[in-house]
Amino acid sequence: MPIRGHWPDWPERWMEFQQEMRRLFDESLGGFLDRRSTSRHFPPVNVYETEGALVVRAEVPGVPIEKLELSVTGDSLTLEGERRLELPEGASYVAQERQHGRFRRVVALPQPVDAEKVKAEYAEGILTVTMPKAKEAGPRTVRVKAE
Repeated sequence: MPIRGHWPDWPERWMEFQQEMRRLFDESLGGFLDRRSTSRHFPPVNVYETEGALVVRAEVPGVPIEKLELSVTGDSLTLEGERRLELPEGASYVAQERQHGRFRRVVALPQPVDAEKVKAEYAEGILTVTMPKAKEAGPRTVRVKAE
């Protein structure tokens, strides 16, 4: 007798099983097969460039400003923090998609920045970090001297 006859909801359960196996496989490879995937990175960021600066915008809803730590080196920005999800007493999750806990994200910058002049703003769950480009990264005119 086929298994299908015993479990009338087998198509849904089979789909759930396949999705869970795919998720576990993807997580175990850390995005090795699909480098375009960014779903495992928290916080998600956008990086853009203006004439004089690099700007990183990170989505960090639910992270109190006092739990955010930033550090900048010549060519990378490190974001660290913690997001806690609290449930009312006696409640339990039915579904849970939001990540929580400590996080650390290193964003590689396409060129060096002036770490002394970095500015950070936080509004409505968005952290905006503006980093002026380092002087030596810009074009420079070199005079050639004749002897």
